[in-house]
Formats: sequence, C-alpha cells, structure tokens
Amino acid sequence: MATKKSQKSFTKVQKIILSIIGFLFVLVTILCISIFFLNPETRIKNKITELTAKYYETYLYENLKNSDQVPNFEEAIERYKDYGFAHVYLRQLIYYDNNPETINFLKKHCDENKTSAKIYPEPPYSKTSYRVDYTYSCDW
Repeated sequence: MATKKSQKSFTKVQKIILSIIGFLFVLVTILCISIFFLNPETRIKNKITELTAKYYETYLYENLKNSDQVPNFEEAIERYKDYGFAHVYLRQLIYYDNNPETINFLKKHCDENKTSAKIYPEPPYSKTSYRVDYTYSCDW
C-alpha cells in the first residue's frame, strides 16, 4: 500500500494574513528604531551621558586620584558622596570633548549654560562607580 504525502500549501486567505502580519512586524520594528535611536531627546540624552562619563572617568576622577595635594584619595572622594561635585555645565563637557559633530549637534538643541550634570561618586569609589543627576534645557 502506497501512502501519499500530503502537500500543505497555504490558502489565499492565509497568505494574505501572513503578509499583513509580516508587514506589521516590519512597521513596528521601524517605529521602535525611530523612537529609541532617531528620537532627538534620546540622542541628546545619550550624547550628554557619554560626555559626562568621559569627563568624569578620564578627567575629574583621574586628576583627583593622581593629585599630589590629596594625601588620601578615598577620604577625599568620599566627601562628595552625598552632595556631589559641582555642576558640570554642557559648555564644559563639550569643551572637554572637542568633537565638532557633537558640539554642533548639542549647541543646536541645548542651552550650554543651563544644561548640566551633577556627579555623585559611590562606593567602592572606582572610576565607574558613580551616579549622575542631569538638568536639561533642550528642545526636543
């Protein structure tokens, strides 16, 4: 007795439904990408976060740690735990970074004298253990 293999094929209605689902999936993916990556607010916040991290980790932290005027680094940095370092304004962050593309983008969207970051070191006081409170004065 020979058995016939049944070939399953989609009906026209099933093909249309699958096409609609595929189209909606692509549409939602594009929408998510545009919201999270192309949104001006997200881009501005990401750039300011990057600049703040670079400023703190490579400049502020290193200068405090390697200062001849600071006999005990951990004691010195612990003083800033509750009150944080002075506000670092956007003009100082972009001056430190000196990347023309970043400077032009942020100057176009944010007030350099009102947008700022306040950095609070946290135990164990390593280069990357800190939190930041941001104040934005930007148009998104």
